Amino acid sequence: PALGRPLLGLISTSPDAQQDVLELRHAIESMAAYHAAARRTETDMEMLRAAYKRMIISHGQDDAVIEAKADADFHLAVGEASHNVVLVHVMLSLFSLLRRSIHYNLDNLYQPADHFNHLRDQHSHLMNAILDGDPQAAKTASDNHISYVEKTLQDMNIHRQREARAHRRVAGLALS
Repeated sequence: PALGRPLLGLISTSPDAQQDVLELRHAIESMAAYHAAARRTETDMEMLRAAYKRMIISHGQDDAVIEAKADADFHLAVGEASHNVVLVHVMLSLFSLLRRSIHYNLDNLYQPADHFNHLRDQHSHLMNAILDGDPQAAKTASDNHISYVEKTLQDMNIHRQREARAHRRVAGLALS
């Protein structure tokens, strides 16, 4: 998947690029969710339920790599249920990027314990909207999920910056 290589390099050298990845995910996954709800088959619904179950089980394994893969697999199952071959190809091409993005996000988002409950519920809403065949609800659920991730990461980054400033201030006072 050559499409992912330049982006992987960018992500590994620029933490600020995480926002770019989230913007891309917002666009792609919103469209995937909409079409998945409109086009899903019984097989797609079984695959989506199984991917969701694996994602929930992976959370209890205390391994961020396994959890990131399970989360990415869930989002890829949504893409596959869209039955848009080009969209699936793009998602698969970006799978490594998606996994890194999710791994980065999980490392940051799951630190406060209540965040997992929010994310679990968001994935559940997304899955149920697709299972119910409601394209608009699926698109909304996807948009809400990525917006929550964006906002939470922004808030956490602001908190980290403030904490770093406070540490520098304390270190400076200790030197004087």
